[in-house]
Amino acid sequence: MENAKDKVLLMLVAGMGEADVIAVAVAKLGMTEAQARQAVDDARTRITLTADYKRDEELGIAILQLREIFTKSMAIQDTKVCLAARRELNKLLRLYDKTPKDDSGKLARLLGEIETEKAAIEAAEGATR
Repeated sequence: MENAKDKVLLMLVAGMGEADVIAVAVAKLGMTEAQARQAVDDARTRITLTADYKRDEELGIAILQLREIFTKSMAIQDTKVCLAARRELNKLLRLYDKTPKDDSGKLARLLGEIETEKAAIEAAEGATR
């Protein structure tokens, strides 16, 4: 039965619709309709858990790939591809969001540090004049 559940998972990952997967599971894998429906539900749960677990890894891979595309495009001076890669990277990193998703105060702390450094630089420049 475990092998049949794996086949159901593979069919869903391959893009088959739920009704088609259930039909194949009943006709070719020897499952009852109830077993096939449960196998589909279990497979969807596995897919969701895997996607959630690997999200950070996939995000890292996507960032690296976009940076690689940007670098290679810049080397051959293909500005359209450079801009497209940068735009996708900005979306991926949510740089266009008006409000930060992270409410831990990191942005506020960074802005405070920048203002402090700016004030120190301005004070030092004022003292040297």
